Amino acid sequence: MLTSLGVLESTYDEKSLEVAAFKKSVGQLQDLQFAILRKKRLLSKLLTSADFFFESFFERQLKSETNG
Repeated sequence: MLTSLGVLESTYDEKSLEVAAFKKSVGQLQDLQFAILRKKRLLSKLLTSADFFFESFFERQLKSETNG
């Protein structure tokens, strides 16, 4: 039983290390993507587009709640 728990624990540790490494890689890719958007001056356009989307989305939501 102790041997099985030891194997399970070591397997879990390896998995958690893999997960941690994966999260780190994803974070680095997000940072790189953000840097590219800033360099190409696309970030402000994306933020403006997102702002417009959220405003229209919540306006529609509010209208449907008041009419419904």
